[in-house]
Amino acid sequence: MVSIKIRIKTEKTRIKPNYGLKKTEKRLYWKQQGNGVAVGTNGQNKRAKFKKVFHTFDMVNPFLLEEYMEHGPAEPPGDMHFSPQILMVLSGAMEMHYGNFKVICQSGEFCLTGPWEPHRARILPGLCHYIVITLDIALIGAVSSFHDVDWAYPFLIPKKEQPRFSSRRERAVILRAARYLLRIQKQNNPGFRSYQWLEIHRLIWHIQTRLPKRDTPRTLEKIYPAIVLAWNEVTRLISLDEASQACGLSRSRFSDLFKQETGMAFGDFALRIRINAAAIIMTERESGNSMKQISADFGFSDVSHFYRSFRKILGCTPVEFVQKQKRSDSVLS
Repeated sequence: MVSIKIRIKTEKTRIKPNYGLKKTEKRLYWKQQGNGVAVGTNGQNKRAKFKKVFHTFDMVNPFLLEEYMEHGPAEPPGDMHFSPQILMVLSGAMEMHYGNFKVICQSGEFCLTGPWEPHRARILPGLCHYIVITLDIALIGAVSSFHDVDWAYPFLIPKKEQPRFSSRRERAVILRAARYLLRIQKQNNPGFRSYQWLEIHRLIWHIQTRLPKRDTPRTLEKIYPAIVLAWNEVTRLISLDEASQACGLSRSRFSDLFKQETGMAFGDFALRIRINAAAIIMTERESGNSMKQISADFGFSDVSHFYRSFRKILGCTPVEFVQKQKRSDSVLS
């Protein structure tokens, strides 16, 4: 059960939500958080260090809802993550930055963030109240056996093509949905998570019906089957041939498109997911379980291979990771 606690502060600091994540959650949601460029004391630009923030999803917890109240002007750290997001403003205004594209999001408006899309916000003067819904992309659409809605499509189109709800009536739809999601969560009645999940899909359907139809699939849509394959098959090594065949592309064409869209090779992407999944299981297993068994469960040839891969992805050994997890239960940095 997700519990959101909000405190309104007068200083220009970000209010941290209580994520309420459970130990039983399986799927990992992670994001790189940071502005990307920082100005040093000598006036020169330096690359800012990114902070990795981890959350997890499974069939029982397919989304994460966060509520924020921030005083502007302020610029919270930007971030980038695989899981798509819906941002809905209840009051106030902010300016969202997606690369070179900027858009003002005011009361009753929304912004969609797609997989691996760098973004940051600039809170405009005044109090801004908004919610952010992060979704498990593998479970979007898990509300019906019908296949007549492309649930992921709204998150894949370019920002310039996303619909803008400018009329009073259209904004009322967004406000009603945002307030309803918060209200049923605070009431904490039995089944409220199901109500929220259905309401989220009702909102996505409402947005999807206002999108332009496209005949030519975009790059992310072309490699999407390989991304889902990597998420669903975390217990084994997926070859480049298998991934490219899932997308109906040649090895070379698939490799080029995947690197173009995600900024990394498919092998590195799939390895990251396997290591993240293994890390989650490590925190749930009893101390008597061996690293040999864990490495075998996730398709590594031996323990040394698992250790090398673990350090490459998370920057620490499995033992160090477990110690960090004990100190910070849900958020790992």
